[in-house]
Amino acid sequence: MRRWAIRIVVGVVVVLLLAGLGVQIVLSSDLPRRWILRAAGEQLGLQVTAESLSIGWTGRTSLRDLSVAAPLSEEQVLRIEAVDLSHHSIPLLVITRSLGLDSVRIDRPQLDLRRDTDGRWNVQDVIDRLVAHADRAPDRRAAVTLPRVDVRDALVRIIEPNEDVQTVGPVAVFGMGNGLSTWGFNLKAAQGTRLHGELAQGGNWAHRIDFHVEPNDLPLAMIRSAAAGPIHVSGRWSGQVQGDRLAGTLRLDRLDAGPASVAGAVDVTLQGGGLVLNPQNLAVTEPNLAGQKLRFTAGSIRLDRDGVRADRLVAATESGASQISGHWDFDRRGGDFTASWAGQFQEPGGEHDGTARLAIRSPRFGRKEVTLNVALTARNPVGELRVGTEIRGAGGDWWKSLWEASVDELTWTSKEREIDLGDASAKVSVDWPKIQLASLRLPDTERTAAAAELNVQTLHWSVQVDAKGVERLDRAGSGLDIRIAGSGDQHEAVISELRLAKGDRAAVVKGKLALPSGEIQEGHLSARWSDRRSGAAEPKPPEVPGRWTCEVDVEGKVRPIDLRFSGTVAGRSVRLGRRKVTEMTVPLQGTVNAEYVQIATEPFDLLGGRWQLSGRHELSSPLTQLGLTIDDLSLQAAAEMAGSPLKYQGQAKARLQLAVPDFAMDKALAYGRWDVEGLHIPPFEAERGQGTLRIADGVARLDEIRLEQGRGQATGSMHFRLDQPQRVSIEFKAVQWPVEWEPQAIRLLVDSNAAVVVDIQKKSFDGQAQLDGRLSLADESFGRLGASVQLQERTLDLREFRGELLGGQVEGAARIPLDGWHKSTGQMKWQGIEPNQLTSWWPPAAQLAGKLSGTLVATEADAASRSLEPLRVELRAEIPGGRFAQAHLGDCHAVAYIGPNRLVVDRMDANLLGGVVKGWARASPHAGGVYLTAVADFNDLDLSQFSKADPTAKAQKIVGKLAGRATVMTSTDWRYLSGQADVDITESDLVNAPIIRTLYDTLSLGLGHTQPEGTGQVKLRFEGTRIRIPSFAYFNRGVEVRGAGQIVDFTRGSDSPIEGYAVGSTRVLKGIRLPGVRELDRLMASMQTGVASVAIDGTLDEIKVSVVPLPVISGALRGLLWSQLRE
Repeated sequence: MRRWAIRIVVGVVVVLLLAGLGVQIVLSSDLPRRWILRAAGEQLGLQVTAESLSIGWTGRTSLRDLSVAAPLSEEQVLRIEAVDLSHHSIPLLVITRSLGLDSVRIDRPQLDLRRDTDGRWNVQDVIDRLVAHADRAPDRRAAVTLPRVDVRDALVRIIEPNEDVQTVGPVAVFGMGNGLSTWGFNLKAAQGTRLHGELAQGGNWAHRIDFHVEPNDLPLAMIRSAAAGPIHVSGRWSGQVQGDRLAGTLRLDRLDAGPASVAGAVDVTLQGGGLVLNPQNLAVTEPNLAGQKLRFTAGSIRLDRDGVRADRLVAATESGASQISGHWDFDRRGGDFTASWAGQFQEPGGEHDGTARLAIRSPRFGRKEVTLNVALTARNPVGELRVGTEIRGAGGDWWKSLWEASVDELTWTSKEREIDLGDASAKVSVDWPKIQLASLRLPDTERTAAAAELNVQTLHWSVQVDAKGVERLDRAGSGLDIRIAGSGDQHEAVISELRLAKGDRAAVVKGKLALPSGEIQEGHLSARWSDRRSGAAEPKPPEVPGRWTCEVDVEGKVRPIDLRFSGTVAGRSVRLGRRKVTEMTVPLQGTVNAEYVQIATEPFDLLGGRWQLSGRHELSSPLTQLGLTIDDLSLQAAAEMAGSPLKYQGQAKARLQLAVPDFAMDKALAYGRWDVEGLHIPPFEAERGQGTLRIADGVARLDEIRLEQGRGQATGSMHFRLDQPQRVSIEFKAVQWPVEWEPQAIRLLVDSNAAVVVDIQKKSFDGQAQLDGRLSLADESFGRLGASVQLQERTLDLREFRGELLGGQVEGAARIPLDGWHKSTGQMKWQGIEPNQLTSWWPPAAQLAGKLSGTLVATEADAASRSLEPLRVELRAEIPGGRFAQAHLGDCHAVAYIGPNRLVVDRMDANLLGGVVKGWARASPHAGGVYLTAVADFNDLDLSQFSKADPTAKAQKIVGKLAGRATVMTSTDWRYLSGQADVDITESDLVNAPIIRTLYDTLSLGLGHTQPEGTGQVKLRFEGTRIRIPSFAYFNRGVEVRGAGQIVDFTRGSDSPIEGYAVGSTRVLKGIRLPGVRELDRLMASMQTGVASVAIDGTLDEIKVSVVPLPVISGALRGLLWSQLRE
């Protein structure tokens, strides 16, 4: 038994030795290399080769010159110079049937990435096969232990279709377990790029990678060229395996590509050969975004073997947002994309929205096409812009293709005008490297000629555009002329001429721009225009329009912007407002740079004063500051410029500083002072005045207002909000302020307090005022006046009016709606007024006697009584014992109706000169003035009181009674006066009148005392300023007097010339009828005896009567008798 045991042991040992010998023989042969590489190739679906493979009993395996290639193209993808593996020993490997991999060292691996002409990478197939192998692998969630990995001097070569090769590396990678079920690793590149992270071994393979990439480790020249600067990338990747997909978040702390930068997070999902990106507040900063950040906040981008698809990708800035959707098919080499957006401009009230659709077809063979449709709407408080355009390109090769842009809609609409440039188009041909403008079409243009060319390789370009009569830019005229001429290359851009012209208006820009420095050379702006006002009526004779010119030189740099300009704006015979300025020149200069815009004028003359303006706008704040200085400004010239109907006099000066942040006037800050001297706005006068102007918190205040006139002073303030400039609050106080009417020597010294809110737009008032003043005539006080006024919107409430006037008292109240003054109500009462106290102002007032009392009542007319107008006014006045000299002045009662367009005196009764006067009148406004019609009936007027009422009358007592009717029609222009009066004279004796006395004396008649029994008739005709007396007939004491005459111009008063004649006859003609001319001839012949005739001339104050022979006036007398005796 023991022998058998020994035999068995020896046999086992021999078998083991033979097995070991066999394994060693196998390991020393080429079979392991072929078996392992074949198995690897079959498992991975790739072609795997190695120059040599050695396996040691102790568990060390080495491969030399390992190569991995695609199975079909046999093109090498990966080459490794050496791979050293540390694993279980051979016996342990056989027993455990586990490799027990402990470490891997890889020396100088080289990965070749090649892109073909279709844009496909050689590694795409390799990745697909590796993914398929991974899907067949055992449970990936099982716990594993990763070996130590050491990769040294790794290189990545990127090979373009044109065989350009770019290299990344050398790169070193090191990884090992950290004893906490995680595996740590890091990567380092030669120029400082580093990467480190941790990986959970098994389970969901959660992992984290922190990375930092330096620009010099990026080999892609095309990336650096596109970025126009170095690229820096840093951030973190966190992810895990969820079932059959890899999901995680890529957070970019920094991705700088030249002036552009990206920061934020993107959720990434890799599943089934597809890559899905979901941006989460990914922010892009780029100079062309004007300081704003472009944020991708929602939507997704999917990349797979078929193509790329964007699904509702949202991009937003501070001023707007857009949404993009579409797809690109790799196989068809085509795609469709749509976009929509909406946002706001930086300027307040501006907004825009639009849509775009892009379709690209770019097959490898055949016709290539692209179509872009854009619809845009932009609006601001000024107007609205609408754009609809289509751009189409096509050709067998993009390098040789034709493009056409057509504008279906291009419309600008504002309150003032509408500009429609729709139906414009342009054609462009591409013959690489040249791009040429084939044609340009502008709608409704008289003539268009255009040529442009760009050589993409040399960057030389030129453009020539000449458009004449572009009517849509000037629908009211003959069209706008546009001329553009320029050329340049990568070193210089030359604008030979940029000209806009319309009629006598033109602007021309010329200059050179050095590239890439951005320096402007020989820059010049020239403009000219007339001050002809479009649409204004042409004056007769035609007025030569004034001329404006502007000449400005510009120099500096555009990048970074630093411009300086200087020049002049000049006008000759130009109109400023409604004033014509013979000549003015404004020298100006300024600076524009990245920090501010500044402009300043040298002092210049305008409106009789000296002006200087300066301004500065801070771009960083932004803050705008303005300064204005004015000296010796003529208020008369300023009023004429503004077209004020008031006559201003005086001089003013002002200093004003203004600061406006963000161009928001409601946030403006300002301070300034103003002074005025010799202010005269009839009837208001002020010897001097001054005040301050402040603007803050959206409110403009005029404070410390102080006006002086003689001993009178007025102080006050006013303010208004800048967003409600029409609503002004005013507070004013006046002490002994003089108000004068010089022609009448009337003066009122006023004390007042007022606080009023005025709405200029609504023309309404809210507030109150107290007034008290002393009234004087010819420097003598004759009363005091006072009033309390309440203003409420459009109603003036005169709550109390009081006065002590001419020894009496006046009081009253009224309520006046300004929108319907004819609905006013009020009353005024006066008593004890002594008119003779006016003697110092009007000496004849000394003959006035009596105290005047009365009432004036205004009420709304009774609609039921069918009143003539809505406002009824009733006047009652009485003056007991009233006389002027010996002329009796009695009571008066009148009722009038007033409406918006008419005044009707329905009734007027007055006791005057011992008789009664009754009448009515009507007045209404018409073009050119107010027209009046009046009718008066009078009875028993005592003729003797006429002479008694005139203290200068030189005639002796004249006795008689007057009765009759007068009708007058006139206007504010006496030249249109017309009317007539018929007067009957009874119970009279006119012998003491100069004309009658001369006739009686000539006839040598005895003038004994007789009773006043004379009678007569007088006819008056009013013809402009002339009063004609076509007929005067009078009989008394057996003598008949007939005559005619005229007052040449009654507006001259007592100085009015008079002329006429009169005939006295002892033969009474009254009652004689003249049937024909023959009877008149006989009458004239019989009047050669017993007749006296006189001529009348002189003035109303100095009547001259002279005796003349009858034949001298026979012609005029003949006409008089014919008219009188035939009636």
